[in-house]
Amino acid sequence: MIADSYDFEVDNVRYKICNNELVLIGRNAAIGVPKKLVIPACIQGLPVKRIARLALWWSQVETLYLPDTIAVIEDHAFEECPNLTHVEFYRSDVKNSMRSPSLILREGAFCHNRALKTFRNTVQVISRCEYYTFRLCTALTELDAAFLWLDFRPFMDTDNLKYIRIANGGKWKSDTFGCSGIKELRFDGTVTASDSALKAVRAKHWVCTNRFNRLNAAGPRTKISYQ
Repeated sequence: MIADSYDFEVDNVRYKICNNELVLIGRNAAIGVPKKLVIPACIQGLPVKRIARLALWWSQVETLYLPDTIAVIEDHAFEECPNLTHVEFYRSDVKNSMRSPSLILREGAFCHNRALKTFRNTVQVISRCEYYTFRLCTALTELDAAFLWLDFRPFMDTDNLKYIRIANGGKWKSDTFGCSGIKELRFDGTVTASDSALKAVRAKHWVCTNRFNRLNAAGPRTKISYQ
């Protein structure tokens, strides 16, 4: 998105102050963004906390590094970046109070990135992954991140992805994935799953690590394991 009203510009990317935090709102259209783009954790003492809707849609970035201060990536923020191959979150050197332990990925945040091969976030838990977040990321094979909540089909048509890792305490309510290549679900601990989710596991012959709970609205949860 082209951003005309802004407070800071770094590497041709523009930021706006909102409640003593920074929102990445877009780019300088006359120049474009670097092929290797490192989003700063902090600018003049203000943490970068959010990537706005459509902020870097259709940009020419190839490798993207994001700080652990970011709490939300809004709808379609990085949609259709045709050359984007690698996304990685890094541990920043800001004080702990500026960091965000979790990340929300809104609808379509990285969708239609057909060249994207690697998405890595080992410094945060992804607390919510919404509709079509990675839809049609057809080259994605490495997804090194733990998810707490999966909405409807965030990985639709991402058919080269072989496994998904779900964080301890995560919730998985239905057959949310929408891609044919997944062979394994990796659980960091106990996951709460609905009966329809369990049926999907068995129907697709997925391998599940660790244990998970069955959701039962009529009674208590029963811990079960499936191999």
